[in-house]
This record gives sequence, structure tokens and C-alpha cells, in this order.
Amino acid sequence: MHYTVKTRRGFHVYFKYDKTIKSINIDKVDLQNDNKLIIGETTSVIRYNKEKYSYTYMGGLILEMPKKIRDICVLHKDADNDIKKYTSKIKYDYEISDEEIRDIIEQIKEKHPEYLTDYNLWLKYTTVMKTIDKFDIWDEVNKQFSGYSRQNNLNIWKNIKMSISPNFFCRLLKMPLINFSKKVERLDSLINKDDCTVINQRYFELPDEDDFENDIIVIQSGTGTGKTTCVADNFYSYQLFNSHITLLSIVNLISLADQQLKTFKEKAIDIHSYDENNCNPSLIMAQHSVICINSLFKLHNCDFSNKVIYIDEVHSLINSLTHNNTITFQKLVYNTLLRAINTCHKVIVSDAHIMNSTMLHIAIISTPITSFKMLKLYDMMMKMTCLIK
Repeated sequence: MHYTVKTRRGFHVYFKYDKTIKSINIDKVDLQNDNKLIIGETTSVIRYNKEKYSYTYMGGLILEMPKKIRDICVLHKDADNDIKKYTSKIKYDYEISDEEIRDIIEQIKEKHPEYLTDYNLWLKYTTVMKTIDKFDIWDEVNKQFSGYSRQNNLNIWKNIKMSISPNFFCRLLKMPLINFSKKVERLDSLINKDDCTVINQRYFELPDEDDFENDIIVIQSGTGTGKTTCVADNFYSYQLFNSHITLLSIVNLISLADQQLKTFKEKAIDIHSYDENNCNPSLIMAQHSVICINSLFKLHNCDFSNKVIYIDEVHSLINSLTHNNTITFQKLVYNTLLRAINTCHKVIVSDAHIMNSTMLHIAIISTPITSFKMLKLYDMMMKMTCLIK
């Protein structure tokens, strides 16, 4: 038993001084050293109202602090220092899935359960969950503990203003850090909702009227829902009335180019594939073509006015422009893409998920967005969202 005395309202337990603990700011834990006063048994204490009392010895010896308690003291000190590194008013997007979040929480339960049971540490955990906008998972975990109150928790959630990076827990758990980027303007804020139209039709159709000099069509639909087939089918119909228009598909992967050759051929559209070794700008401009992004610089002097530019898996392609060191003439590739989007007949981009950063990037490199039509199209179990500039 450790040295214990009874106080007016509870008990005090004393441990030998541990020089590895330089300071403590945990509630109800005191660190006294360097000739500071320590109140022990029989010590008289005078309260503010002049009432006198003394502590009563309950037994035990002054022993070393148990490792578990010491670890909590050291952890709390280190955690407070780390929290400052990962706290920010700047909003970031974190590349983390629900499964990864749940895995982190399970490890917290196993290795550092105090973050789910100690109120002050739980607030830090809650701030992390709000930073990554995972309310449902946070609420689901909270229900597993006693004292759960959804209304109280909601009030706490709403009042949190700061952000704490989930990388705080990654460092605590010695896990790989999560990639992140600065949040950009939400997609909804780029669209005037008064110009949005909901159309309950089964298939996506390209507009065959040229209301604008440069139309930008953004298609969002899940993997395997036939986005490329849909584009190929409608482009065939569109070209019947616009025979001078040809297609240029820009891809990030050769495998995607090979798949598009098959898909468009099934719709009677003969596409030719080009890479850096067999890139003929004149033929590309005259034919339906698909080209890899790293060969795009070969077209820097071309006229794109009669081209429909199609970019599938647009997020990966844009990401490769800044994160792929294998692209030669990277700046020239980017400038060529910028000019192609600005001067072509129409632009069609598609992906399973249209990221805010992707949409903002398209808005930046294209002419200013002044008018949008949003078409929400439904096909069986899938949903497409199309934006027409």
C-alpha cells in the first residue's frame, strides 16, 4: 500500500519523486519538489474561514509511482505538447476512409482508452473527429460508454471551433501519417442554384446546341456505372449533327486508353491511340484520338477549336500533374492542357467522385464560371450529376 492520508473530502496518495517527470498539469495531481511544502499527516491546515484541521494517516509507505500512473503523467505532458503542433484554425481535407478511422479508434480503445473515458482527453478526440467530419462514427462510439447523452454531445460538437489533425493520433499510435491538403471552396459555392435544373431521365445526353462557346460537362457516377459508354453513345449521336467535331481523350494510364478503344469501338467510333513515340499532331487533330497526359506537350501548337476534350478519372489526372515526377516537360504539359480546355469545342470530365479540389482546379484553368446548369440523372441503381458550363 502506498502512503495515504485522509483529507476533509477524500484521500491523498503520495509517491517518491520521479525526476523524469518535469511538470504535471493533470487535474488533481500535484508535483512538489525543490523544497516546496508537502502537507502530510498531522500537518495543521488553516482554511480561509480560520477553521483548523489536519490530515489523518491511513497507512502505507512512500514508494515508487506505479508504472501505469507514471505513463499517464508522461503521456499527458507529451500529448499536450503534441496537441499544439496539430492544432490549427486552417481547414484541411484528410485522405482517410471510414475503415481507417475505425481502425484508429480500435487502437485507441486498446492502447489509450483514456481518450474515450477522460473528459478532457475525450474533448481532444472529439475535436479530431469534427476536424475530419465523422460525426456518425463519433456518435456510434460514444454510445458504447456509460453516461451517453446525444443532446449534450451535440452541443459540445457544435461549439468546437478549432481543428486538431488526426495525425495527432497517428503519431500517438505510431502509425503512418495521413495525407492532407488545404480545403478549397465547396463545389456548391461555385454553382448558382437558381440555374440548376433537375431532369428525371434515364440516360445522360450531350446538348446538341451551342449555347456557350466552351461547354464544360462534369459527370459524377460510381465505378462500373458506364460513364465512358454513356459518353461514347451520346457523342456518336452528337457528331451526326456536328461532323466537323472530333474527340480527344486525355488519360493518365495506358490501361485506361486501351479500355476506351474497346468501348468507343462498340459504339462505332474509331479512336486512334497515340503515345510520345508515335505522336503525330496533324493526325490527332483530324481523327478521334486518345493520348496519355505525359505526351500532351506534343500538341502545344495545335488548334483545339474543333475538339471535344474528354478526361475520365479526372482527379487522378490532375493529381499527376503535380505529384508525378515521371512526366517530362511538366510545365509545358500543364500549359497545353490549360489552353486545350480554354479553346476546345467542349470539355467532358468524369470520375467516380468529383473532389472539391478538382472542381476548383477546372474553374481556375477554364474561363470564369458565369452560368451553370445542373442535371441530376438517374439510371436504375446509379446516379449521375452533370454540370454544364
